[in-house]
Order: sequence, then structure tokens, then C-alpha cells
Amino acid sequence: MPSADAGGRSCLHCALERALRAERAPLEASGLEVEVLSSGGALLPVRAGRMYRELRQLLREVRGRAHPGQLRLVVLGGVAGKNYVEVTATFRTANGWHVESRTFSRYVLGALWPGFAELSETP
Repeated sequence: MPSADAGGRSCLHCALERALRAERAPLEASGLEVEVLSSGGALLPVRAGRMYRELRQLLREVRGRAHPGQLRLVVLGGVAGKNYVEVTATFRTANGWHVESRTFSRYVLGALWPGFAELSETP
């Protein structure tokens, strides 16, 4: 099970590794060679099980659309100004290269100090 510390934060990388282990055989059978790149560790206030399910769903969606070849997964966690961590999957289809992604919040909405941009409702 992906790890979570006492503060209720779960490791995104642990959830991704677990999802990749679960989907390894179907990905290989589809001819996909997985490469994982990361911009650093990411402990998030998201339940590990939710991250795992979303990442597994991402891998299944990609597997259903991708042509055999490289599948590059990138964890973008240390990007300045972003209030979320993003996992992108880049793969080839009949129409060229495509990118699918999943995002996970870095904060708990109810715990933010009033006045944060994340609390305002913008179109």
C-alpha cells in the first residue's frame, strides 16, 4: 500500500509505482515501453487509494489509445507557482503524439487562510 505519514499525506510516487506494477503485464502486452521521469518527491494531502485508482485509470486509458512504442510518464511536482502536482503521459497514436494527465492538489481547500486565490471563485 502507498505510504502516508501521520499528517495524512500520501506519496504520489508510491501510488504511481504500485499502479505501474498492477498494469505492467497489460502495458507490455500492448507493446508499450514505460519511462518515468520525476521532478522530485511529492507528499500530498490526498488519500493514497484515490491517487492509485486515478493513476491506474490513466494507464488504462493510455493503453487503449496508444500505438506500440514509448510511453513517457512525467511527475511535475516542483514547478513554481503551481498549487498541484501533475502526472502526464505522452504516447503515440494513429494521429500523432498525445498527452493525457491527472492532477493532485497540494493543499486542503478548507485549511487555506482566507484570501488565497484558490478560495476565490473565478470563471
